Amino acid sequence: MVMEEGLQHLAEGLGVPTDQVKLVICMMLAVVLGWVHWRIVRGEVLRHLFALIVGLSLALFQYGTIGLFGFAVTSVGTYLMLFLLPRERVAFPVFLFCFSYLSYVHIYRMYYDWMGWSQDYSTMQMVLTCKLTALAYNYQDGAVLVRRKKEEEPLSATELEQEKYAVAKMPSLLEYYSYLAFFGSFLVGPVFEYTDYIRFIKREKEFVFIPTPVARSLQLMLQSILCICGFLFLFRYFHYAHIRESDWGLHPYWYRILYLNFAMIGCKLRYYTGFKFGEAGNVASGFGYQGIKKDGSVDWDRARGVHIRLSEFAATTKQTIDNWNISVSLWLRRYIYSRLAGRESSRLLKSFAQHLTMIVSAFWHGFYPSYYVTFFAFSLLTEVSKMGYQSDFSRLPGRPVLKFIARLWMYTTENLNGIVFAQLGLGETLAVLNNIYWGPYLVLVAVWVFFKVTGFHRKSRDKPHRT
Repeated sequence: MVMEEGLQHLAEGLGVPTDQVKLVICMMLAVVLGWVHWRIVRGEVLRHLFALIVGLSLALFQYGTIGLFGFAVTSVGTYLMLFLLPRERVAFPVFLFCFSYLSYVHIYRMYYDWMGWSQDYSTMQMVLTCKLTALAYNYQDGAVLVRRKKEEEPLSATELEQEKYAVAKMPSLLEYYSYLAFFGSFLVGPVFEYTDYIRFIKREKEFVFIPTPVARSLQLMLQSILCICGFLFLFRYFHYAHIRESDWGLHPYWYRILYLNFAMIGCKLRYYTGFKFGEAGNVASGFGYQGIKKDGSVDWDRARGVHIRLSEFAATTKQTIDNWNISVSLWLRRYIYSRLAGRESSRLLKSFAQHLTMIVSAFWHGFYPSYYVTFFAFSLLTEVSKMGYQSDFSRLPGRPVLKFIARLWMYTTENLNGIVFAQLGLGETLAVLNNIYWGPYLVLVAVWVFFKVTGFHRKSRDKPHRT
């Protein structure tokens, strides 16, 4: 009771919800306990137990028993399915089971916290869904790909990557639950591969010697704190909720576009905070270590949450998406897109796989209407930016200026998608779009139609580009 009152007073002083303060405390504890795991805890069994017990304790503090109940349902159900179902066909049933339960969690959240942004256990369940489905596919690949190699059937480049993460044998209960509840990323991610985690626990291969992670984890914590400060400042002057208000639409159009971009930067800083804290917890334990780079520096980028610079200044929307919530982007590519596209994909099948992957991403986030508007627009924008990137505009006058304008439009449209995502309701989404006259979206559709009708991007691809 005393602790809850203290947290409440701290939250009121900072002007943020109590659940967000608790989450920051949990992620800071994950960093400190990560140093303990790296430096002190020895032996495979003890390392598993430490990771599991600390992870469950942090989840209990943050989400209470209801969060652990959801964890128990999906983890027990998936383990039984891995054990009982035919191994070469187990992944899709696990996928349906995990997404069905996640859907229930999202619907329940909409019922008790309609249009709210409370930090509840649905976030943990989203991360857990990624881990469980990835493990199911990896376990299935451990049988399918081995059989195909024995039959001397060649593997595609995608299947060679799948072989890298394939799980050879059924995980023990301790290995399984330690992987799922690893304290470095149990609450908010990032997601990582089971095979990487087992090597880390056993201290094998690249993990035989792990350099001191203290400096890098402190650097990531500092980045998180700076992101928090930026978020608190921008939300005071550029709050995304104002964009849907009727009087906001009376401002000059240039002001509305500028305001929209600054408001979304503030929103992104809030997410960057969580991503960087998640990275810090993984790095502190040593799990973020990937080896030594060619320039002699240490590579700490395993299970990275976000690459801020590449996400903010990407050349294409695909690069933006790939560097935003990196671990989930990899999960979508490895376990959704590549499975849908198949071994030898036509251009049409790749396009279909891309659009369906965006739908799965929206479904993974929940059922608010704004999510589906956002991811449909992102899917279209990804295709348009790719076609523009492939096109040869070297003969156009003022090409550098046009290129700058195109990238500014792409950045603004991406930020508009983020603002739409945050609206949740359909009425609120339409109010935002009406206030900017649907401008970036109308340009998006017009450019998409231009490329599809003219085939300009395909013609350019067949010609050498001029500089």
